[in-house]
Amino acid sequence: MHFGPLRGALLLMAVGMVAATPFSAAAQVLSTYDDFNSGRLDGRRWHGVEEAIEYANLVGISGGWSNQPEGQWTRDPDFSTVNTAVQRRIVGEQLQLRLNTAGGSHPDPDVSPGHGRVALRMRNVAQPVTILQSQVTMIEAETQPCRTTGQSRGRAQLFTRLFNDGSGDLFATLSLQRRSFDTDRIVAVVSKCRDQGCTIADDLGSVVFTRRWTLGLAQTLTITHQAGSNRVAFSVIGGGLTAETRYVSYPPPPSRAESARHYELRLETTPANCPAAGGTPSQRVEVTLDARFDNVRVNAAAAPAP
Repeated sequence: MHFGPLRGALLLMAVGMVAATPFSAAAQVLSTYDDFNSGRLDGRRWHGVEEAIEYANLVGISGGWSNQPEGQWTRDPDFSTVNTAVQRRIVGEQLQLRLNTAGGSHPDPDVSPGHGRVALRMRNVAQPVTILQSQVTMIEAETQPCRTTGQSRGRAQLFTRLFNDGSGDLFATLSLQRRSFDTDRIVAVVSKCRDQGCTIADDLGSVVFTRRWTLGLAQTLTITHQAGSNRVAFSVIGGGLTAETRYVSYPPPPSRAESARHYELRLETTPANCPAAGGTPSQRVEVTLDARFDNVRVNAAAAPAP
């Protein structure tokens, strides 16, 4: 579900199913990682991340998508994506993440736009996180298009790396997504890094939920890694709708696979490229997201000591 097409040879889509209650909540005991009730960000539990991902030639990366952060001295003044405003703070005993990102104007249709990102990354887990859960409320989501064809995207998401198979990490995301010309969707994706630095990634499988999300209404998102079944369960409850659980499978890893402890609450923005066309000058279109995260919970074994 990134801008790069899926690699057909690796695409393994599990059949999605709707459940009365989320699998993760029913099957395992969860412990609170952070409820943000202290009114401040706990530096023992969280590390702030803000970055812009570089644009990429899709032909050159053969079906994948760029995950390479750009340095401030290598950004192109016209083509690169730029974060113009970032906030990470506690508001009303909830975490507020807010991000405004301006896009580039690359004229080549084979060049994908870059991404903006802001996140809090977990830094104090006792064991690998096999379940990550958080209440997520989208407060604002503006995805300015490039005229009538260039579609921008914004996502408020949970991010978890599942394991490293020796060639790169495999990771999962569960997102509240808005695109310029689409209905608001809830999207789950399992992806694989091509290298240890994860400069390029491929989507192995994805699923779009039947339910939708609404501005101002809380959704509880849960990612559950079912390693014994080589799949990930994605669950969503709240918003006045029936609970829904979907699954995405991945190829069995080698026996040497190691857990990758990297888990985030994240906003990702992808403004469309908007070059000059038909006498109309180029434009930096913008994506703005504002989301609140609360009641972050993990499997009990991973919860840090009080």
